[in-house]
Amino acid sequence: MKIYQLLVTSILALHASFTISYGQSRSKADFSFLTGSCADIEVSLEDSSGVLYNGDTSIFYHMANMDSDFMLWLGDNWYLDYDEWGQPDSMRAKAREARSAKNVGWLKDKPTPEYAIWDDHDYGPDQSTQDFPLKQVSREIFMNTWTDNPSYGEHDEGIYTTFIHNDVRFILLDDRWWRDRDNLWAYKWWYPNKNKRMFGKQQMKWLKQQLIADTFAVFTIIVNGSQILNPWSESDGLVHYPTEYNELLDFIRNKNIPGVVFLTGDKHYSEIIRKQRKGKYPLFEITVSPLTSSPAQAKGTERLNKYRVSGTLVETNNFAMISVTGEPGERQLKVQFYDRNNKKVGEWQVSQTELHD
Repeated sequence: MKIYQLLVTSILALHASFTISYGQSRSKADFSFLTGSCADIEVSLEDSSGVLYNGDTSIFYHMANMDSDFMLWLGDNWYLDYDEWGQPDSMRAKAREARSAKNVGWLKDKPTPEYAIWDDHDYGPDQSTQDFPLKQVSREIFMNTWTDNPSYGEHDEGIYTTFIHNDVRFILLDDRWWRDRDNLWAYKWWYPNKNKRMFGKQQMKWLKQQLIADTFAVFTIIVNGSQILNPWSESDGLVHYPTEYNELLDFIRNKNIPGVVFLTGDKHYSEIIRKQRKGKYPLFEITVSPLTSSPAQAKGTERLNKYRVSGTLVETNNFAMISVTGEPGERQLKVQFYDRNNKKVGEWQVSQTELHD
């Protein structure tokens, strides 16, 4: 009986994987999408940490008038303040206000999908973790707001999901539902702390399944609120969760997953990170931030981050247009950064051949 049950379970899992991976469009047509993070819309708001947000929403007007196939929100899609994150009605009201704010409606009303992840500020308080008591309320708000997402985690937990657009797979992660505190020790006696996790075991298992489920994607874009790849991230990045950092990068290496690109937000400046790997293609991370929140400058070790691709640091309000173009076998992924006046302030691209061993 146990062998029979195991066989049935395996067949069902295979069928589910087939449906998710191959039940969507496999067109090789060119396409583009808009993306960005950190969208505070309240004018002259000072939050509990003393950070001032400018709230200028004109950037959304320019985004709405660009030709794109969809929008991908990278977290901090609104900012819950200290008097809102403990009140369910106030949390719901903030989401409604953010989606109806001046110029945001131009983007919302485009006849194209909007996909999203969350980060700490639209999930709960600053640096919020798995312990946030109203996380189920946040999940309900997320599901009611981002209705184009194809699914929302598993077993009524989390908001991670995946979708395919033409020949590109997008894997959208949840960096808050299972997240341990950032200031929890990362190493003990030089060994990674196995109890410090950003994604959690359930989501990590799912992520690995997605990475090996689709061998036909030209690019696999892994999307997260916090930076994943940046080895010099001073705070908030996956590098400070070394158990999962090593687990994920080792899995990509050992399984020879081709075409992986990371797409993240949160930093309040944009950049492209390159991580060289011995005997393997380099991994790249595209960080896009902020949309309307106050820009920051890269400081300390990150100012001269040797992993940053030269010329890609953008320290002003910005969004990105990411396009996938070219003939089969010669597909190109191109990133163009635009400021809130719609001026192009940066550009970078990579070919599919550069992301295969």
